[in-house]
Amino acid sequence: MPGDNWKMISKSITLGVDSICMDMEDGTAINETEARATIAKALQELDFGAS
Repeated sequence: MPGDNWKMISKSITLGVDSICMDMEDGTAINETEARATIAKALQELDFGAS
């Protein structure tokens, strides 16, 4: 999923999937630094459980 899309990332933790892949380059909008910041925030704030 695009690493700059907070809505998709936060929804992913509800799906019970084995792994979650957050893209910081090709699958994101123009500014990839935004994706890095969003992913860092998600890793700090969301509970990914066993994913």
